[in-house]
Amino acid sequence: KNSKYQQNTDTKVCKIVKNNDKLIIHTEQKNTIECDKIIVATQPFQALPIIEKVGHPLLINELKKWPKMNCYVVLHKDLRQVKNMPWIHQTHTHQKTKKYYITNTIKPIMSDLEFDCAITFVYNTTNYEDFITNHIDKTKIIKIYEPKLPIFTLENSINRNEVWENIDNKCTDIYWTHACKSGIQYHNNAILSAKKVVKKLIN
Repeated sequence: KNSKYQQNTDTKVCKIVKNNDKLIIHTEQKNTIECDKIIVATQPFQALPIIEKVGHPLLINELKKWPKMNCYVVLHKDLRQVKNMPWIHQTHTHQKTKKYYITNTIKPIMSDLEFDCAITFVYNTTNYEDFITNHIDKTKIIKIYEPKLPIFTLENSINRNEVWENIDNKCTDIYWTHACKSGIQYHNNAILSAKKVVKKLIN
């Protein structure tokens, strides 16, 4: 904490309510934080339960356009495919459905340090089950993480700049940002989207 800002860590927001002209954040730790403006930086499905009753209708309607998928992040030591490469993009054939699906495997490179692990991203449960059964040595799996990812559709990915310019102009106290806001989900897009929102807020 300093004279310009206060950072709260290990705090999970459970709801946001409006009280007169103020926004009140309620946390699972039974604390409250009073605000004039809020920027929510989460995936759409995480933001909706928190701001659905207090956000601008245009913002809420846009967030509802985003379905989500299961993603599986496998930390492992099966390096037969990636070998010494930093990254490999693969196409597999599902043994039961005979449909193609992709995986991305990343082997972190940290200066001169040798890293004997890789991370493989598998998208949706059906593909994950096939990958685990047929394409990796299970004995070399260290841990499996299961995040959710927003699904891009024609409805939520066209004319992003125009759509969000209009929404951000209508918002007065609660704003939202995320990498997928730009229609492409990468770190640079997350940074750009966040900068645009902050600029809109302070102007």
